Amino acid sequence: MKLIIAVSRKWSHSAALALVRSALEEKFRDVFSRMTELVSGGCRGIDAAAEDYCYKIGKPSKTFIAEWERRNQEGDSEE
Repeated sequence: MKLIIAVSRKWSHSAALALVRSALEEKFRDVFSRMTELVSGGCRGIDAAAEDYCYKIGKPSKTFIAEWERRNQEGDSEE
């Protein structure tokens, strides 16, 4: 099972890491135990903290960086 992390970028790394650890180890323990890969957008804050946490405990993660500039050039808006 893949787990997607999609949250605000406005968290400090230490606060985000504490939140990720708490959420994955306590609140979503059943989901996390079945997770085969973490998927994130690679942003600062929660995304980066979740990737770091998975690295530290040996769970794989995959990052998909948003291509906002390309989207905006193609006429899509970020709104």
